[in-house]
Amino acid sequence: MKKINVGIIGYGNVGRGVKQALEKNADMKLVAILTRRPEQVRKEIKDVHVFHTD
Repeated sequence: MKKINVGIIGYGNVGRGVKQALEKNADMKLVAILTRRPEQVRKEIKDVHVFHTD
């Protein structure tokens, strides 16, 4: 079965919770995060594309 690629807009408390939920779901894969703090998120997460947004 093909996985559903997912992106998260905003990586605060809710975004982190969404990431944890996605990690438990075998049908979905986190592929991107949009955040105001891309440098900080890139330090935490290595295998996901991280982009800056306002």
